[in-house]
Amino acid sequence: MIKMVKKAIGKIEKLPVEHFKKPGRKLYLVPLLPIAESHEKGLPKDYPAKLEAYWKEVSLRLDDLGSKVGKIHEIYHELINEKGEKGLKRIKKLNGKSYRIVKRYVEKGAELQATEDMNLVR
Repeated sequence: MIKMVKKAIGKIEKLPVEHFKKPGRKLYLVPLLPIAESHEKGLPKDYPAKLEAYWKEVSLRLDDLGSKVGKIHEIYHELINEKGEKGLKRIKKLNGKSYRIVKRYVEKGAELQATEDMNLVR
């Protein structure tokens, strides 16, 4: 049996906020998590609570980044093939948690963009 020893192979340092204030676009990626009930097969009973905590943290982090780095101008949401109000309605049906966050930024002036081409994903 070979014994593996933990060894640091490098260190990634956190960049200062000033680095991100430079002109140019910024992209914040927020992974979607499946919405499911805790009684569904294979899911832990505390999944809904963890999901709620996840979306609260996402909202707080986006607000924090926006205050430090600048306003969010465009929103791209996976699985959405229409922009604007039509896209927002699709998000509402797809994921109520992400809908609330996207809607809040749209109300502040951000534009929802289409990210999917339905001809390619059918």
